[in-house]
Amino acid sequence: MVTDWDFKQLTNRRFWHLSAGLVMFFYVTCHLINHAAGVVSVDSANLAEEYLIELWTTIGGILLLSAAVLFHLGSALWVTFIRRSLRMPLWQWSQLLLGLLIPALLIEHAMATAGVRLQYGMDPDYRYVLAIFFHFAPEKLIGQLSLLVVAWGHGCIGLHHWLKIRDWYPRIQAHLYALCLIIPTAAIAGVISAGFEVRALVQDPIWSFDMLQEIAYPGGEADLFVARMRDYWLWGYALLILLVFAGRYMRIALYTRRKGVRVTYPSGRRVLVPPGATLLETSRAGGIPHASVCGGRGRCSTCRVLILAGADQALAPPDPLEEKVLANLNMPENVRLACRVRPTGDLRCEPLLPADVTARDALSGGRYRLGQELDIAVMFADLRGFTKLSESKLPFDVVFLLNQYFRFMGTAIEDAGGRVDKFIGDGIMALFGIDGDPMAGKRSALIAARQMAAQLEILNERLKNELGQPLKLVMGVHSGPAIVGTMGHGQATQVTAIGDTVNTAARLESLAKEHDVQLMVSDRVGRDVGIDLGIFPAVEMAVRGRKEPLQVHPIRSAGELPEL
Repeated sequence: MVTDWDFKQLTNRRFWHLSAGLVMFFYVTCHLINHAAGVVSVDSANLAEEYLIELWTTIGGILLLSAAVLFHLGSALWVTFIRRSLRMPLWQWSQLLLGLLIPALLIEHAMATAGVRLQYGMDPDYRYVLAIFFHFAPEKLIGQLSLLVVAWGHGCIGLHHWLKIRDWYPRIQAHLYALCLIIPTAAIAGVISAGFEVRALVQDPIWSFDMLQEIAYPGGEADLFVARMRDYWLWGYALLILLVFAGRYMRIALYTRRKGVRVTYPSGRRVLVPPGATLLETSRAGGIPHASVCGGRGRCSTCRVLILAGADQALAPPDPLEEKVLANLNMPENVRLACRVRPTGDLRCEPLLPADVTARDALSGGRYRLGQELDIAVMFADLRGFTKLSESKLPFDVVFLLNQYFRFMGTAIEDAGGRVDKFIGDGIMALFGIDGDPMAGKRSALIAARQMAAQLEILNERLKNELGQPLKLVMGVHSGPAIVGTMGHGQATQVTAIGDTVNTAARLESLAKEHDVQLMVSDRVGRDVGIDLGIFPAVEMAVRGRKEPLQVHPIRSAGELPEL
């Protein structure tokens, strides 16, 4: 059964463009690994070919690969044709040019392998291909090694910019980067090693005759066929590229005769473009820096803009892709993705992110980058007497103890559904409910307090030989409205919260020390969660800016909290 989401994906050009690219990248990877086997011997490369390349020589494999190549190339040419501006980041230009170069380098090789297989029933193996490059036509070797590097580079650029907005990608990026270097290097080494081996073998007329017989080589007719088809396809491909770019400029010339769209930016600068250009293309055409981590593919949301005027008359409703991205970010109606919006009338807009935003910023900011007021629970926790304890310890011991403490407490907070906001000395600030569920956040805060108390007992038992006395924890928990947003500068940027709720939670933690209890929790938290904190006598705490004092409950041990 095809769901609505499936249908949207199946009718999405970008989805099929990506899928076709992944098919080709898998094929190229198989090819390069096959080449790398040549480091061992030609026979090893031939054996590897049976497992890695045989699939692609079947009718199904040829059709799949051909469809992927045609769709991926056609899609890229279509996007180039409909662009209003060719101003792009360097990485996009590199990917485009490398991609356009691949067919020109590939045509002759494809004709000499798949072409003769289909035309004459010939079965060219690895020995035959290497014999061409290292004996019969060594001048073709540079072109094929260039094809190897260009195809691999194009695929790696695309893969990187597809994955870089995934939160798990930075953790494995270094490993993938190493593979991106190792695989083509090993492939080139394999080609050269096996090539020299074949060059020595081909000097033997008997070996050459047997090899050509085994692959059913039809003679010079095949060479003429390859040369003829190469020329036909190269001229045809060159004509296609020429038509795309010429057609693009003719299309733009026709559009410029129509009334242009005027886009005004906060600086007062106005850019006039033909109708149909995206806001991202408009910014680039006007030389206005505009963030776009994914290159305008609607994946990262970093190009988003605030529409200040003209939205009703100039903009169509968001398409399904834009609507999904904006909904995930919980953005207001007047925030749109610049790469998806094509204004039909004048408007004013403001890019929301700096032009030098990175993939890390796209991952870390999310829905909070603009700042939101949310009803959340905030916890502050601190170790009592740790400063005095650290004075008698070596620096290494202090760091070890703190890291153990942070690991145990951080795990308890995250397991309860909270988020460690920051570690401050031996203190911890944690946020609960920032995903938009206030009730769940308050419950999570109390669950975390219980778990932290339990984890502290386990930690004290493990470190009893290193500690003169057990570690003592104090916590303060409060809930209420707070401003949640991405704040900071450079590498110190993170999602955090500010406001009276945060200040009150910090004050509760200090009050817990004054009352010599482990936990101080505001009455509001218990009331909202639905548990009776009346068994813990309440005290009043004066809060700056409020006439009435805040009712809070000192709890000797967080483990005494009712289970939730």
